[in-house]
Amino acid sequence: QGQPRFSSDVYAVGAIGIQALTGIPAYQLPKDKDTSEIIWRARARVSDKLAGILNKMVRYDFRQRYTNAGEALQDFQNLLPDNSNKYTTKIVLSILGIITVIAAGLGVTYLLNSLRQIEFADYKNLE
Repeated sequence: QGQPRFSSDVYAVGAIGIQALTGIPAYQLPKDKDTSEIIWRARARVSDKLAGILNKMVRYDFRQRYTNAGEALQDFQNLLPDNSNKYTTKIVLSILGIITVIAAGLGVTYLLNSLRQIEFADYKNLE
């Protein structure tokens, strides 16, 4: 939509997750004609809880998404069973850490681009 927000990073990571599960980039998947939500669920075998998290990450309306990566991470961590073995927990937490780093990197990129635009505007005003 051309209006980046912190939830845009969450959307990007969710779209990557959907692509990883379906093998199809999210932008190539069909969208619901009424809600514009991505239709992907039938193309991947995942739990309803995981699908719910990913769906919330890629909501068309940014106000319905997680507001930041930390919120999404908390829900991902809640997917882990209390009695899960340490090896599985380490793998899942590693993946979640990678997702967090990607989201943070996207946020920094957005911030740097914003600062660059401000500097350019200031330079343009000096002419």
